[in-house]
Amino acid sequence: MDICSRNKKLTIRRPAILVALALLLCSCKSTPPESMVTPPAGSKPPATTQQSSQPMRGIWLATVSRLDWPPVSSVNISNPTSRARVQQQAMIDKLDHLQRLGINTVFFQVKPDGTALWPSKILPWSDLMTGKIGENPGYDPLQFMLDEAHKRGMKVHAWFNPYRVSVNTKPGTIRELNSTLSQQPASVYVQHRDWIRTSGDRFVLDPGIPEVQDWITSIVAEVVSRYPVDGVQFDDYFYTESPGSRLNDNETYRKYGGAFASKADWRRNNTQQLIAKVSHTIKSIKPGVEFGVSPAACGVTDHTIRSVPIPEARQPMTNPTLTPVDGWNKDCWITLLPKFTGRSHGVPRVMTCWQNGGRMSLNRPGPACISVSPSIKWVNPQR
Repeated sequence: MDICSRNKKLTIRRPAILVALALLLCSCKSTPPESMVTPPAGSKPPATTQQSSQPMRGIWLATVSRLDWPPVSSVNISNPTSRARVQQQAMIDKLDHLQRLGINTVFFQVKPDGTALWPSKILPWSDLMTGKIGENPGYDPLQFMLDEAHKRGMKVHAWFNPYRVSVNTKPGTIRELNSTLSQQPASVYVQHRDWIRTSGDRFVLDPGIPEVQDWITSIVAEVVSRYPVDGVQFDDYFYTESPGSRLNDNETYRKYGGAFASKADWRRNNTQQLIAKVSHTIKSIKPGVEFGVSPAACGVTDHTIRSVPIPEARQPMTNPTLTPVDGWNKDCWITLLPKFTGRSHGVPRVMTCWQNGGRMSLNRPGPACISVSPSIKWVNPQR
C-alpha cells in the first residue's frame, strides 16, 4: 500500500493513526530458511527488544515515486556530488522537522520496488536517486538515514514492498529493466522472468513460487545483517490484484497448490509462509530487530482481512487471500502491527475495531502521517 497522498502540498487536518502492537518475542519451532547473506564475522546481535515505555510516534517516509524523498528536482542535477548534497540536506531538514513534531520512529522505504536504496548485492540501485536504474548515487541513503535519525534519538525501521517490481508497465520501464542485464546485480525482471506477473499497471512477483519467498527473505537478511536498523516493516505483503486485473498464477497453483482445498487457502498459506520465513531469519541474525506488517483496516476471525466501512474511501481495504494477523501474533512471528487508514475520518472506526477485537491489545498507539512536507498544518501536533 502506498502513501495515499500524491500531493506534496496537501494540508492534513488530522493525521492517520498508527497502531503499534508491541508483543513479547518468544521462541518459535520453525527452522529459518537458508539465506544468501551471511552475517559479518564477529557481529553480536542485540538483546531481545524490550517494550519502550514511550509510545511510538511513527511516520512513513515514502520514496516510491519520490513522494516524500528524495526531492524530485534533485534527480535533474547532473553533478553527482551536488546531487548527493541536495538530497542529504533535504533529509536533514526533514528529520529536523519531524523531531520538532515529536516523531520518534521513521518507517523508511528502502525497497519501493525491485530496486534498493542501499548498495545491495541482490538488487540494482534505485532509479529514484539518479533517474537511472543501477546507477550509484555516490553515497548510501540507508546508512545516511540511520546516522542522522539515530543522532536525533529516532528509531529507523526499514520498509520493504516485497512483491512489487515496478510501478508501471510502460515500454520505457521495460527497456530500462532490460538494460540491467549487463549490470551486476541485474533486475529480477531479467534474471527471473518466470517469477514475474502483471497486475494492473505494474510488474509483481508471484508469491506462490517458493524461490520468490526465499529471494525476498534474503534481501531482508542482507539489510538486517549489514545495518543497525531498529526494525523491518512490510507493506503490500499481500497478493496484488483487483477485480479488473487478476494475478495470473493458475500455473503456479497447479504446480504447488495440490494439497489445498482451494486457491484462496493456498494463497493465504503462501502469505503466511513468507511472513514466517522473514521473521525466523531476522531472529536468527539479530533477535532485537522488530518485525512488523501493515494489515488492512480491520481484522476478523473468519480467515479474511476486511475493512470497516469508511466514508468516502476510494477503495475498500479488503483482500480475501490474506492471513489473519492475530495468528501471526500468537505464533510470535511479528512484534509490531503498525497500521493506518490513510484517511482521517476513518480513524475512529478502525481504532474501535482494534480496541474491541478481543485478541489484540492496544499497547502503543501513536500518530502516523500521510506526508511530511513542511507545508503541513497540524490541528494538534501532539496527537
